[in-house]
Amino acid sequence: HRRLQDLQQLAITDDLGLTDSCLQYICTQLRKLRRVDVSRTGITGVGVKHILMLGTVKDLAISGCAVARDAIDWAQSCGVRVENKTQS
Repeated sequence: HRRLQDLQQLAITDDLGLTDSCLQYICTQLRKLRRVDVSRTGITGVGVKHILMLGTVKDLAISGCAVARDAIDWAQSCGVRVENKTQS
């Protein structure tokens, strides 16, 4: 839908069915995202790469995801604020 193309915030959480390839497709459609919350989903560092390739995201929440430290460090070096709380 055309109105979705201007979407700036996206939250898809608590869904292990959300994978890196799903996220890649989402990122091709929603190119103006600034804040993305994919906490407790099935994404990895590959999904983080898809998000960062947009070049628009400034805030990324990935708590409870299997994202390696190097992907988090890379996101932060790109100026993205990363929220990655550990589950207690």
